[in-house]
Amino acid sequence: MKEHAILLEKVQADITGCLRFAETKNGALLAFDIALLFGIPKIPDVSVKVKYIVTAMIIYSLIITLWSFWPINKKIKKAEKRKVNCDLLHFAYIAMYTRNEYLVELYKSYWKNEVVDFDKISQEEKDLAQEIVMNSRIAVRKQNLFKISLGITEMALVLLLIKTVESLLRMVIS
Repeated sequence: MKEHAILLEKVQADITGCLRFAETKNGALLAFDIALLFGIPKIPDVSVKVKYIVTAMIIYSLIITLWSFWPINKKIKKAEKRKVNCDLLHFAYIAMYTRNEYLVELYKSYWKNEVVDFDKISQEEKDLAQEIVMNSRIAVRKQNLFKISLGITEMALVLLLIKTVESLLRMVIS
């Protein structure tokens, strides 16, 4: 049973690292978007309309990023099952399980127990598995919000770049 707790503690540490990384990425994107908000008005030769559109997109991205930091005080639903490689140590895969499903998969895969008696599993293992599953779901949520927010920021920057180049070409041609 000790090796079970050791593996669960290792997975818990890895998932906590993934969660920190997701929060760091969201924090960096938040800072970048704020810097963009202050820089957009200073861009010369781009129409006010384009600046408003880009600013609105960046504000939308900011709201989504801020939402990723909002504390979650209720249970997060398990992630939808999708085709991913079976990796019982990866947060995106773990997020698709309940605590008991995750423990069953671990016991089958790592400790070759096909039948799992939950009465014989220590409370420490159950608690660690629950924390691993919940933190995995939080990490997936933060990762998904980051992807959405980053996509919006990228679209805003592409629009701004296109309009800036278009404006510069007009100046060169005339």
